[in-house]
Amino acid sequence: MSTATACQHRHRFGREISGAAADFVIAALRRTYAVEDLALTGRDLCATIGEPVAADAFAGLMRRLEFVTGKMTDRTLYENRPGRAAPPDPFAALVARRDVQPIGPGMFVLQGEFLRLQRHFDEHWRAIALRLGAVEQDNPAVWPVELYRKIDYFADFPHQVILAAPVKPHHADRAAVASAYARREDYAAVATDHLAPSTFGLQSAVCDTCYFALQGARDHHDTLYTTRNKVFRNECSETGSLDRLTSFTVRDIMFVGSERYVLAQREAMLEQAVAFLDHLDLDATIAAANDPFFTGDAMIKTVYQNAADLKQELLVTLPFNGREMAIGSVNLHQDFFGRCFDIAQPDGRPVWSGCLGIGFERLIYAIYAQYGLDTAAWPAHLREILES
Repeated sequence: MSTATACQHRHRFGREISGAAADFVIAALRRTYAVEDLALTGRDLCATIGEPVAADAFAGLMRRLEFVTGKMTDRTLYENRPGRAAPPDPFAALVARRDVQPIGPGMFVLQGEFLRLQRHFDEHWRAIALRLGAVEQDNPAVWPVELYRKIDYFADFPHQVILAAPVKPHHADRAAVASAYARREDYAAVATDHLAPSTFGLQSAVCDTCYFALQGARDHHDTLYTTRNKVFRNECSETGSLDRLTSFTVRDIMFVGSERYVLAQREAMLEQAVAFLDHLDLDATIAAANDPFFTGDAMIKTVYQNAADLKQELLVTLPFNGREMAIGSVNLHQDFFGRCFDIAQPDGRPVWSGCLGIGFERLIYAIYAQYGLDTAAWPAHLREILES
């Protein structure tokens, strides 16, 4: 049901918006406004928004979205369509047997087979990184505000940010919080003036801390790094499932150095990604994609990112609904982080960087979704993981 402040907007595009372009428009609207209902059919869009939005502002956004989608291209590097039968959605059964236990929106406790598979595939990618000579890192799961500022994260991705703050360091503030939020009180959220300003937040990507730690380096040589950590984003699944999470686990392999080195490592990581998907025989593609920039001025970066082929996403099909879900990506940052954090090569030029990232909760969910819950019927190389 619409809220009292909801408003409805309609727009007719100059051309039909379908497929990936339609998905992009819908996602852009949802990360910009408090969308309550949304329908896009052909050229016609109708949106019910739970906050006041001026008609000219909405029309302006629609024009920018039409421009951006008109510049997007659909480039597929890899495709595998094994044509297996479609099992039902495994999520309810995974919850019923407690391999997956919901504890909050987009948050789950994992155990049993699910966790064993996750650990196996994390070790698989860790072993690849170490075999290639990577420096292994253990990074904190929080970013200082300076990191957000230097990469302009608040401007580009405000919809993903989750900030944290301590209680102010005074007895009166601590006593007020202790009283207001005792177990005897009835509350589901904390909103108080007794919190100090945020100087850190939960990380939205695991690779950025690696580059931030290198800030000011004057003679950085070609180096591979790897780390595994939790990622936190202000989002969760519309169905309460594992397809979109507030907190999830990612293994990253980062490559930092000269342009030639980074481009070569990017190609090597794409080859590793293809071999991985081939080995699993998943219904999957690797295709050009875009980061979910906020739909203000930052959205125009989508055009450049797509045209420069900076992001390749590993997409798997969920057979029970036919939708594609990203389980990872191979990214080229060019010299972005080198410039932001003043990291120089021995010749004085900013370093280039890139990374491969794999999200394990989605990966395991996709395996169950494509092969079913009866692991005895899985291919031998997958059964062996659980039997070892």
